[in-house]
Amino acid sequence: GPGISTTGLPAASTSVLSSGAVLAQEIGNDLYGTVLDRDIILHFSSRGGEVPKPDVVSPGAATSTVPNFAGGDRFWGTSMASPYSAGVLSLLLSAAKVEFPDVKIPSRLLYKVLRESAVPMEGYVKIDQGGGLINVVNAFELLKKYIAAGEISKFETYTISAFAPNMPDEISSSMYGNGSYLTGDENFSFSVIKDDNNTTNKFYRLFNLKSDSDWLIPISKQARIRNDHSATINYRLDKSKMTDFGMYNGTITAYDSKTNTPAFEMMATVVLPYQFTSENNYSLTWKDVTVSQGMHKRYFLEVPPGASSMRIKLSSGSDQYTVCRMYLHKPDGEKVLFGMLNAANDDDDYEEYFYGLEPGVYEYVVLGQFTAKEASTYDLNIEFKSIDRMKDKVLDYEEKSINIVNTFNKVDSYLLSGKILGYQRDFSVFLDSVETYDIPFTLKREETAKKFDIKISKTDFDKVTDFAVLIYDEDGKALSSDGLSYSEGSISIKNTFLGDETKLKLTLIPAYANEAGQMNVKIMETTYVKENVSIKVTNDYSRRITLYPSVQYKLSLNYLYPNFSMPDDAVYYGKIYFKSPNGEKIEYELPIQINK
Repeated sequence: GPGISTTGLPAASTSVLSSGAVLAQEIGNDLYGTVLDRDIILHFSSRGGEVPKPDVVSPGAATSTVPNFAGGDRFWGTSMASPYSAGVLSLLLSAAKVEFPDVKIPSRLLYKVLRESAVPMEGYVKIDQGGGLINVVNAFELLKKYIAAGEISKFETYTISAFAPNMPDEISSSMYGNGSYLTGDENFSFSVIKDDNNTTNKFYRLFNLKSDSDWLIPISKQARIRNDHSATINYRLDKSKMTDFGMYNGTITAYDSKTNTPAFEMMATVVLPYQFTSENNYSLTWKDVTVSQGMHKRYFLEVPPGASSMRIKLSSGSDQYTVCRMYLHKPDGEKVLFGMLNAANDDDDYEEYFYGLEPGVYEYVVLGQFTAKEASTYDLNIEFKSIDRMKDKVLDYEEKSINIVNTFNKVDSYLLSGKILGYQRDFSVFLDSVETYDIPFTLKREETAKKFDIKISKTDFDKVTDFAVLIYDEDGKALSSDGLSYSEGSISIKNTFLGDETKLKLTLIPAYANEAGQMNVKIMETTYVKENVSIKVTNDYSRRITLYPSVQYKLSLNYLYPNFSMPDDAVYYGKIYFKSPNGEKIEYELPIQINK
């Protein structure tokens, strides 16, 4: 977290109970010296999107007895919230064993009971908290009602398939999408089928459908499921009720027509992103926004076509108190930027440029620091710029120029420079039912670091619960370790070795959800060297350039032949820097590759 669409395996599975983490008001006051007036969901808790997770949120910060090797006795994390939830489950089973010794309770019925009995937290929606804050007393009372009503013997689970265009086959267990293209006339649907719970084929249920949001409207009021047939439930999104930019999160719940108990639900999340166009000069500003301690503000930003960089500036005026964290999440939920602005006593700002933009909707989150003494007030400016390379290709060594164009209807000026930083090579490895895969490599004295960017398809990523990536030395000692939280990731190592050449190995360890299968892994290896080669970048013999809309510009590159060695299948790697006119800030970095 804190961005949406950040829940992954195993928490995304319907077969497990997943818990977000809560900082209780009194724990925050006692352990962290906060002045919180409420419980808050901790920022790192993953949020749902394509999946209706978490199930609940649980206390996830405490001081406790810990091993002697621990550096302290104060900890927090979903790794603490999960055992809390497991303890609640244990209490429920223990109590049920005493009061109902002959009743066997399905695990997913327990999850259902916990979700339905949880207490919703103010200021959060289902995508943040699931059912809400876990409550063992409420849960046991609801469990007793279900047992008394005979729900145990006829308990069923259902599989939901809903529209999620960013997922493989455009299907997931929750509806999730960008609403900017909606007209209000579209009809959507989701399918539901009863899971095989060892019941007879003579199955028939009638459900009443209800929505908790006025913009999410079931077209029919009832649904029927017979035997092993699936049911299709049609609904529409009333865009006239979605009047503000931001996130809309709601659910359609099916209630058994005889018992009026909830049977299944489909969560829907629609984001209406801010648009950046020539009309607003590709820039938007929000003034005097207030956020409470531990709470968040979400900004969904649709990348305009042709955008190459995003500038984010969070600032505090001289009369404002601002202690905030900030996060930027890519369209798939991956967190790519984190920063903090502490302007408790005077005016200050936090400015960051982000390059390598992907098409889609980014999410920027401003979070009030939970230890702040009061609510924070801030100004936010987000601006996109365009520097589009005409032909994205590997340059021949003698081909010392590239062409660029500004596709935006605005004028920007820059100071140009560049460097050859090292070399790159890309390759693929095919994992065929293997548990580990080793890729030997070396680090030479003149090389400062290596980085491996690793990418697999979303379909292949769905095959694993974890994907560990490690770098070992010759003695088998792990020098660097990481993992893929998304279908793309990276691992790097700095050269702190004394020898002329150090032998190492990159190890891939996919943990398959089922049996080991086949997977294609694409790897970009980037090697950085000590002695960078400067590139003199000019346009019409000047390092200064003003980019007018839709005009093609030729950048001349003047550099010497690098004197470091590299593999035959590698190319030189460098960057062209577009700096602010005063040269103080790099506003865009354009990667380039050059053949020998």
